[in-house]
Parts: sequence; C-alpha cells; structure tokens
Amino acid sequence: MTSRLATAAACVAVVLAAETPLRAQVADSLAPVYSDSSGLRISSATPIVEPKAGPVDESQWPDPTITLFKSMLVPGWGQITNKAYVKAAIAIGLETWIITGAIVNGSKMNQALDDFHADPNNLQHYYDYEFYQGNRSDYLWLLGITVFVSMFDAYVDAHQRPYQEDTIPGVDPPKGLRVVIPF
Repeated sequence: MTSRLATAAACVAVVLAAETPLRAQVADSLAPVYSDSSGLRISSATPIVEPKAGPVDESQWPDPTITLFKSMLVPGWGQITNKAYVKAAIAIGLETWIITGAIVNGSKMNQALDDFHADPNNLQHYYDYEFYQGNRSDYLWLLGITVFVSMFDAYVDAHQRPYQEDTIPGVDPPKGLRVVIPF
C-alpha cells in the first residue's frame, strides 16, 4: 500500500512540475534553413522584434501569494487561476481520491475499534483497527504532500505568467532565429 502511495506521489510531482502551457512552434517553411554538424536545423526567418514601448499592466496577472493560498484552500483553484486547466483537473481528481481514501479508511478504522470494544477477546478486530489506522495515516501524509506540491506549482506558475510569450501585452510573438531539434 505504501509503495503505491509513494508511486502516486512521484507521479503527481512529475505532472505538476511540467511546464505550462505546452506549445509547439511551427517553423517557417520559406525561410532559409541551415544545418550544423550536430544535426540541429537553424532557421532565420526575420530579425528579432523588440518589445513595444509603454507601460505594462501587471493587474491582469495573478498575485503569486494569493494563488498559493487559493490552491491550498480548494484543490485546483490556483491552477485554474493560472489557466493551467489540465493541471487543475489532475489536482482536483488526485486530492479527491486521496481524501476519499482517508475517509473510507477512517470509517473502517472506527468500525473495527467499535467491534473490538464489543468483543475484546477477538484480537482480529484490533489488528484491523491498526491496519486501517496505518492506511488512513498514509493517505493523510500523501494528501499533505499533494497539497504542498499543488500550492507551490500554482505559486511558481503565477510568477512565470508575465514571462510566457502570449501573456505580455504590447509584445509581438517572437520571430527570428529558431532552432529545431529533430527526434
């Protein structure tokens, strides 16, 4: 049981640590393409355009600290604020599954304790109580880890929002030198 929880925690950390949003760039097919000896294809379509001058309105970006607390209070709220909807769905589903597991094991733990108090000579009820108590503790630890990873994922994404290419007002998407690595 513990190894499954550890595996689930590792999967959560990997998925939430993925960079958002994932975008693919389409190379300009009419631009001259140069290859170097390592196999990298380098395309120079147009020179890089400097950002337009003027004030940048930072009020449209979420405050990272508030986003962190949103993610702590409600599963996925911080990711929704950052417009990372896939991560939000993963966080909501995973935290719901973990909370449900903790509640179910807590209920079975209480039932086993009641059965033990009703029949103190039957030690199997006490062993069941300890088993479900351990499972509930595992789920609660996993919940704490998941909430922590979710909170700081939302915090880091909120800090990175101003630097993602489509979110800066008054700045055209980058043009110019592109490096394509064939797989």
